[in-house]
Amino acid sequence: MSKSILVIAPHGDDEVLGVGGSMQKHIASGDTVTVAFIKKAVTEREQSQIDSTIISSKIFGFNAYYLNLPKSSIVEGYELTEVFDDLINKFMPERIYCPWYGDMHQEHRIISRTVGTACRRGTVSKYFVNQILFYEIPSSTDQGFYKFNYPFLPTFYIKLTKEMIDKKCKAMDIYEYERAVLRDAQAIKDLASKRGRESNNDYAEAFVVARFVHE
Repeated sequence: MSKSILVIAPHGDDEVLGVGGSMQKHIASGDTVTVAFIKKAVTEREQSQIDSTIISSKIFGFNAYYLNLPKSSIVEGYELTEVFDDLINKFMPERIYCPWYGDMHQEHRIISRTVGTACRRGTVSKYFVNQILFYEIPSSTDQGFYKFNYPFLPTFYIKLTKEMIDKKCKAMDIYEYERAVLRDAQAIKDLASKRGRESNNDYAEAFVVARFVHE
């Protein structure tokens, strides 16, 4: 039975680095994957990211949804929580993937915590999300000082194939402004191989479970 899967991506490229392989598995199994891109493009780099999400959506086959929030509105509080309440009620996802709340990037942290607020029982959201998984973003989750207080310690792995990793590398290559030594094709393959070894597979993506209700 097809399920609705919602990926929260603060910026273009987060969807590739965090869940580029797992999205392929969902889509191959018949699930509908929606990637909600959060931030409004203001700078040339941000516009390039948004433009690249269109190509990324075609490579993977997900549906892109743009909230276009200005930077000034990405602050914790009722208004941002309401945005995610509406998003959840609109797509009614079985599973949400969102950035790790201990990520070094301040917008990732704010959005992650706000998604958590929107997903708790008793909020404005009428829809209850059964599964919430945090994903990692190389050079953002694993770098900086927040990792000492909030280390990313995976508890859930999704097995991937070499072909899925190759497609993930292909998609990441379109984000010209986001290329970096910890995000190039070799680094993506190395991390997927590391997560694979941890889970007795060749390749995998790793997540931390916030909630997992199994039907």
